[in-house]
Amino acid sequence: MTMQISQITSQDAEALEYLSTLVTVELAAEIHKDRPNSAIKRTVVRLLPRMEFARVRSIFIGVTRQAFPVGSLCMLRRELEELLK
Repeated sequence: MTMQISQITSQDAEALEYLSTLVTVELAAEIHKDRPNSAIKRTVVRLLPRMEFARVRSIFIGVTRQAFPVGSLCMLRRELEELLK
């Protein structure tokens, strides 16, 4: 059985939202290298109203509550890379 592109499950949509948010926040941190922590916090605050899934929202709220959000963001990226190996 092959899966059609139009057959996206809730888990797929949640994973896509997580990846999209992660990439967006990483880009903001990269663009604002001089102040990545504040860029991460501002970006997450702007993205929160658009987030559909509570788990994704909780993850990124947790990132912004860290003393150094850029470190938490790097940890999320490393964990994702480990999952994909």
